Amino acid sequence: MGYGIGSVPALNNLACQTSAMNTVIDQIADVKRQSIAYFAKLSEILAFSLADKPIAERPISWTTPYMDSQGAGPTLSLSMPILNTMENGSGLLGVAAVDILFKQIARILPETEQMYAFIVDNNGIAIYHPYLKVPVCQFFLAVFYFDCVSSSLFLRHRYNQRTFRFCYALNPRYIFV
Repeated sequence: MGYGIGSVPALNNLACQTSAMNTVIDQIADVKRQSIAYFAKLSEILAFSLADKPIAERPISWTTPYMDSQGAGPTLSLSMPILNTMENGSGLLGVAAVDILFKQIARILPETEQMYAFIVDNNGIAIYHPYLKVPVCQFFLAVFYFDCVSSSLFLRHRYNQRTFRFCYALNPRYIFV
């Protein structure tokens, strides 16, 4: 991508020999259009590889946990491809996805006086624990504290009816929340 980039004959030849696709993207506006054109090719390959598998054996994609943008809290998403099984059609029709809130997972986990379940990610950080409090704002894990007497550069951010004010200085001190 970029100005002055044209068609490369070696890449065109390689694409022809391997039944692939080669396009030149010279503007940022062309990225979406060319990506959608290539989606049909990718969906044919995916449909061909999954055509013989029953639905129960097709792969399910799990996302890493993330904070729901609507304020529902930590969430996981599951997704699975929906294939066109008609005689004339081959390809991907769409993707079915389900969002699962950690609150819903917590309801089915056993919890007694002597036993409770918690979820830890691959880095050893507790994602869910019955006594873990979810931060009010997921964007700021560390708040910078500055002496703003000599500084005149401020940044204001509004989130959940709260205004956060930051200023930049040479010697910041961190307060972790």
